[in-house]
Amino acid sequence: MKLLIAPDSFKGTLSAPQAAEIMASAFRRELPVSSAALLPLGDGGEGTADCLISAGGIPVCCESVDGYGNPITVRYCIYESDTAVIDSASVVPMYAPRREPAVASTYGLGAPVLDALKRGCKTILLALGGTGSNDGGCGLAAALGVRFADADGKSFVPCGGTLARIADFDSSAAIQTLEGVRVCGLCDVDNPFYGPRGAAHVFAPQKGADAPTVDRLDAGMEALAALVRRKTGFDLQAFAGAGAAGGLGGGIAAFLGGSLASGIGTVLRLLRFAERAAEADLILTGEGCTDEQTLMGKAVSGVLNAAGETPVVVLSGMVRGVADSLCEHGAAAVCAVNRVAADFEKIAASAEQTLFDEAVSAARLIALGRRLR
Repeated sequence: MKLLIAPDSFKGTLSAPQAAEIMASAFRRELPVSSAALLPLGDGGEGTADCLISAGGIPVCCESVDGYGNPITVRYCIYESDTAVIDSASVVPMYAPRREPAVASTYGLGAPVLDALKRGCKTILLALGGTGSNDGGCGLAAALGVRFADADGKSFVPCGGTLARIADFDSSAAIQTLEGVRVCGLCDVDNPFYGPRGAAHVFAPQKGADAPTVDRLDAGMEALAALVRRKTGFDLQAFAGAGAAGGLGGGIAAFLGGSLASGIGTVLRLLRFAERAAEADLILTGEGCTDEQTLMGKAVSGVLNAAGETPVVVLSGMVRGVADSLCEHGAAAVCAVNRVAADFEKIAASAEQTLFDEAVSAARLIALGRRLR
């Protein structure tokens, strides 16, 4: 049996490479596995660069600053010599000791982008998931040369809480820096820039913002969108996904001439997943929690869409009411590692063993099916 093992991370418990190794060990113990190709995935959030490093990409490090100006070392991936893959969450993560989306900045993302350009990269892929900022991408834009000015003509680097101060901007230097370079944000959401479904109202509370802060952030995003529309004619609010990563998705398009694309779709294309799937007898995938969001561009749904005729078994930490829907979308079986609600610390402490045990059970059922044929 030829296996293709392609899980996403089990967030907070197991990395994607760890999950893949555990699944492989369980199936090797119970079935005559002739080969097991491990292909840990990222869907455009944290871990996307690491997944491509696992697939042969080159890890690169550079110095930068985090969302609050503290020095950090950023690791990113150069894939197939001219494509840089950078996790935005490696600079400004959602879950950090300090969580102030009105202050957090994407400025530190500029350093790995510029480093990649110096190394000859012609495509910059920014994984947008899991960020803790809400600055409309202005920090990154400023780091790459966009000049923002207030009503007095003074230059400044905007953050989420100061977006309403922007009276003018000039992107010419950044556009020149990025000449001949494709900049693309990877995401799995279509939220608009502002409003009830916008970046601030939907995502900022997850990043630590209270209700008054959410309103202030949303007002700043609306003011910025109006300025961009007046100055360039570009309608940020009509751009699907502009609200991704605190508006970073929109900023990539408005200030840097970039685009957005499906995170998992792009990753699977880079990994030539469809070709690998055609060579396998069985595909194993999974994630921390499989729920209604899974079918909206997450890794598991991407695997199901790209699997072709090869059967797919989903092994996830939890499955919430979507097993039948996943089977309708091509899953041969959907298995939950944790069937009973439990304290997260207990789940995390036993994550390796429980995933192994569930994978063993799945493998035994497959072995039984082979005998009953």
